[in-house]
Amino acid sequence: MSRYRFRVSRHSENLENLERIHQIMSLHNPSCNIVVTVSPVHLWATFREDVDVISASCNSKSTLRSVADEFTNRHENVFYFPAFEIATIYKPMMGESIFAEGRENFHVNRDTVELIMKGFFHYYCGDE
Repeated sequence: MSRYRFRVSRHSENLENLERIHQIMSLHNPSCNIVVTVSPVHLWATFREDVDVISASCNSKSTLRSVADEFTNRHENVFYFPAFEIATIYKPMMGESIFAEGRENFHVNRDTVELIMKGFFHYYCGDE
């Protein structure tokens, strides 16, 4: 394990990485569209010593969501799909659980995945 080291990637680094991906994709396919999203699956553990796993997960998702927002606003061919928001905000607002039973409240259940995918295919593939 000594050849690896843990570090937290920050907003600017994540945005730079997405910009580089956009540059490469645009070079090879100038008419491509890109969809970005944030996974609704929370962190199970962290190597951070300054915060607990709940805070680390919240920071991670917040950073990625902020990066996705800035990235989509910079490019007309980049779109954000709200998988994270569907699972963590919409479903609980409807009084529905998002978690798979017996999976320690970290994995989303099949109904949540189906709702997310149905929305994705509806908006990006024209499926009803």
